[in-house]
Amino acid sequence: MGFSNLSIKIKLMVTLGIVSVMLVAVGLLGVNDLQRSNQSLRDIYANKLVPGSALAMAFQLTGEQRAAALRAANAGEADAADAVVSSAQSQQDQLNSLLKIFRSASMSDREQALAARFETDRATLDVAMNQALAALAKHDFKQAVKVLDGNVESDYAVVKKDVAAISQMQARIAKETFSEDEVHMKHSALIAYFAIGLGLGLSALLSTLLIRSIMRSLGTAVRVADNIAEGRLNNEIKIETHDELGRLLESLQRMDVKLTGIVREVRSSSTSVGTAAKQIAQGNDDLSQRTQEQASSLEETAASMEEMTATVKQNADNASQANQLVRG
Repeated sequence: MGFSNLSIKIKLMVTLGIVSVMLVAVGLLGVNDLQRSNQSLRDIYANKLVPGSALAMAFQLTGEQRAAALRAANAGEADAADAVVSSAQSQQDQLNSLLKIFRSASMSDREQALAARFETDRATLDVAMNQALAALAKHDFKQAVKVLDGNVESDYAVVKKDVAAISQMQARIAKETFSEDEVHMKHSALIAYFAIGLGLGLSALLSTLLIRSIMRSLGTAVRVADNIAEGRLNNEIKIETHDELGRLLESLQRMDVKLTGIVREVRSSSTSVGTAAKQIAQGNDDLSQRTQEQASSLEETAASMEEMTATVKQNADNASQANQLVRG
């Protein structure tokens, strides 16, 4: 069944349905892209930004602890050394909290490898720092300086490189994620543009077919109605669709055929009546002529009767005179 054979209601439903489907598809595509972008941003924030900030703060706290211990050891002051040792435990708790945030992040294989190396190097640094703090607690400033300038310094430099490597890796992964999302967004935009163009094209095509079908059928219906109103029957009606307008044209076609038959019957009856009227008129003429002829005959008969009466009267007068002569 072609599009032209569908009812107008179905045509409108198909056109609106296609437009609706395209709108829903574009909307769902946009929502999916937004969700994907939101998920990427959430991943970058939760697994890159927050853990990276915690790692940076932990490294900064370690550096501050190392600097404070080195200042106390170089100063050789017992009170300063005791203050550094007493604050070491609270700083260690804070450091563990920051590292816990870092460890809770979801990491790629490359990040996990760097994080494992960082944990190993940080453990080595912790051993050296604990040795330096133990020396400070005993007020062995010379040993503390030796450890701080020796193992702590070298281990701190290694941990610094590890932190820098992790930060660079996180930045690289974030950039890769952004690039992937950007490419995906471009593809999604192309798909959305194509879907919108396709939807508009199909809608325009279906709308054009629908309008053309309606206008053509309505034009034919108006033309036939005008011809019938002006008395021109036996119209040629071409029915191209089987929708409501097609059925309207079929009804007009049946009406035109019916009116044409009625007019033919009326013409035939009129011809018959005219012939009968002519025959009646001719009969009246014949009757009138015969009536005139009979009137003429009656007039001649009357004249003969008058002549006969006059003759009889004259004969009677003659007989009377003859009778008188005989008697005389």
